[in-house]
Order: sequence, then C-alpha cells, then structure tokens
Amino acid sequence: MMLFDYDGIDKLIENIKFNTGYDFSEYKEKPFKRRVRVILRKYKCTSVKELIKNLNNNREEYQKIIKIITINVTEFFRNKEVFDQFESILESDIKEGYTYSVLSAGCATGEEPYSIAFLFENLKRNNYLKYKIDAIDIDRGALDTAIKGKYPLEELKTIPEKFREYITIGESSFTVKESVKSNINFKIENLYVNDAISDSTYDFIFCRNVFIYFRRDLQLKILNNFYNSLKLGGYLVLGKVETLSNAFKDKFEMIDLRNRIYRKL
Repeated sequence: MMLFDYDGIDKLIENIKFNTGYDFSEYKEKPFKRRVRVILRKYKCTSVKELIKNLNNNREEYQKIIKIITINVTEFFRNKEVFDQFESILESDIKEGYTYSVLSAGCATGEEPYSIAFLFENLKRNNYLKYKIDAIDIDRGALDTAIKGKYPLEELKTIPEKFREYITIGESSFTVKESVKSNINFKIENLYVNDAISDSTYDFIFCRNVFIYFRRDLQLKILNNFYNSLKLGGYLVLGKVETLSNAFKDKFEMIDLRNRIYRKL
C-alpha cells in the first residue's frame, strides 16, 4: 500500500483559496485528507509538497481539483423516503394561494432542487400555490450543469413516472422544462464562509450530506443561520446521515427521526 506524506496540507489549503477563492480550512481533517489522497493518486505524487509544486507549475489545475474535493455525488429523488415524507408534510397542510420558499444547500448538479420542484409542480395540478427555490453550491462547474438542467438518460431511472411530464426526453439525454426552471434560482454561495442565507426566510431548508465534512464549530454556525432563516414552523431536512446538535434540540421538534426532519419551534 502506498504511503503519502501530508506535510504541507495547510499550505495546500492556502494555495487553493488564493487560486480559486474556495476556502477548505473548516473541513474536517479526515474527510479532507481522503480527498487529498485521491488527488495525490491522480497526479502521481507521494507527498503534498510534491503536489503543490506540480499545481504551481500549472495553476489552472487548482480549478480541476475542486471537483474532487467537493465530490458532487447525487441523483434525482436521492433517498426517496425523504421526498415521500416531504410530500406528505406538504399535502397535510396545503396553503392555497401561498408561495412556498425553499433552500437547497449544497445542491451540486441540481438533482435535489429539481426533485423538490417536481413535487410542487405535481401539487399545483389540484391546488393553487406557488413556490420558489434557492439552490446554492460552491462548485461553479456543478452549477453550470444545474442551470442547463440537462442530464444523461440513465438518470431517468430514479424519476417516478408521474413526474416525467416536467422533462423533455431526447435520444441520449433529457432536459428539465423551462416552466420548472423558472422557479429555481441557482447561485454560487460559500455556505461555510459567508452568512449566505441570513437575510432570507424559508419554509423548508434541505441540507443533506453536507455537515459530515465540517468541523463542529462550523456546523453550529450554519445551524444557527438555518434556524434564523426558517419561518416559525418551518422545516429543516438533514437526511439520513446527518444529526442535529444537542445545542439545537430545544429549538426544533423532531418530525421524522429516520430521515432527520425537524420543525422550528
């Protein structure tokens, strides 16, 4: 097994920030090292110092390693039971004439916010309501894909039949219809550096598979922003792998333990 020398990893983080604007200083050490290990293998380096030297010889490479660090693994209706519960919450208390506001934090290539939008579009068939979704991520390349809303046909397999009227299917790909896209605002936001959402008010905040990479103090900061940005009675959807800090247990009511869905008190 190849051994890697991680000496200089703080300098790597500094160089990444200088060359790309992305700040990974608040990432948990172990997950970040795992991503660096992938990068070392890709560039055939055995040490971080050697990697830095290679990257500095071609600074455009810094942009390329962002995709490796941020991982962007997603699909439409990922962990479908989360969306089933979300749909159930909406159906149990439809607000006629209301405009629902949703945040999808760490939206990657857009599958999550589009899945949310499909649910709302389906509800609009029998109810008078509107919705708007803010979808944020730090990866410019991922957001470019999300804005286009064009995906390979193999991604169709996770989209239930009842939602396929909201896409246009071609020979090798499908595209989300403009009537759906118009309800989503995709934008670059560095969730763990800026108070990216402090001035907004949401009915639902989705933040799944994001906290696991952050140190505890940063998790608490973001959770506090989420709490302040939710309307009273609004929902925080963390998904299966995240947990709500004990510091916030008296600020949220547990709605679904399995899928980590909470309501603001």
